[in-house]
Amino acid sequence: MTVALRLPGASPARIHQALLGAGEGSPLDHDVARRLAQSAPWWPRTVQAQRRHAQRMVRHLAIQSGQFLDLGCGLPTAQPVHRIASAIRPSRTVYVDRDADVHTAWRIALAGEPNAAASAVRCDIADIDALLDEPAVQALDWTRPISVLLDDVAHFLDDETMTRLLAVLRECLPRGSTISLTHVLAASRSHPIHPVVQLYRRAGVGLWPRHLRQVTTWRGSWPAHILQSHDVLPWCAVLMRTPGPSRFLRPAFWPRAATSRASGREVAAGAPAMRPGVTVTAGRTLLGTRPPAAAVGSSRHRPGDDGRPA
Repeated sequence: MTVALRLPGASPARIHQALLGAGEGSPLDHDVARRLAQSAPWWPRTVQAQRRHAQRMVRHLAIQSGQFLDLGCGLPTAQPVHRIASAIRPSRTVYVDRDADVHTAWRIALAGEPNAAASAVRCDIADIDALLDEPAVQALDWTRPISVLLDDVAHFLDDETMTRLLAVLRECLPRGSTISLTHVLAASRSHPIHPVVQLYRRAGVGLWPRHLRQVTTWRGSWPAHILQSHDVLPWCAVLMRTPGPSRFLRPAFWPRAATSRASGREVAAGAPAMRPGVTVTAGRTLLGTRPPAAAVGSSRHRPGDDGRPA
């Protein structure tokens, strides 16, 4: 009798670990990583740049918040979020990923750190309602700010999923919360993205590069700092925060020479903080229009209203 073996499919998390030289992953993951590096030699640098940015952003956010929700967290690294944040202040981190191997890797890693204030949840972040109902997520203090991380993740989700995910998060996060994301950009002459998209899709992984203008619309009515890669690689970063009277600090590690595109009238550059509704780009400050908040097909309300998630 012939037994059919089910081989694991390619995983973005494992592919990116392979791109960065790690040994984890199946032969398929490593084959996809090899083909990506051959077809687009700049792609591993783009993945690495986003990872380094994510680590520096955690340091920036930990000054203001001690709670982190890392969505699409990927495999454990030498500098995980909970260690970076805890070195700055007492903190709590929830790692979320739908990949069974990623979840297992985090459970093993955290079992070796019994004093770590961190937990791992296996959940598809596209199902935001199920995610918010997870006990580990509900165990966060929903009366205090939460920093949501979506680094090197959003471009693996389609338009409908990303629009709803961000809309629900904007609706239910406590006041003072932030959402940090990085995203691969489309239409780069020096770094053609189409071969990269095709290689991922042949491996069964969807990849949706987007224009900067589309990425920035996800902020809804939230004020946001926007950074376009200063090293010419095709990626951007967006840091958004709930509207409110307190100062919204621009990340100090963002270079002032970076460029960005946004609609609106330019005002004086160099301000480290912003008022609600003002978009600040690295190197230039722009008064942008405030898009209306997206309609959300959910009865959830902002947890800060009663001290707990709906």
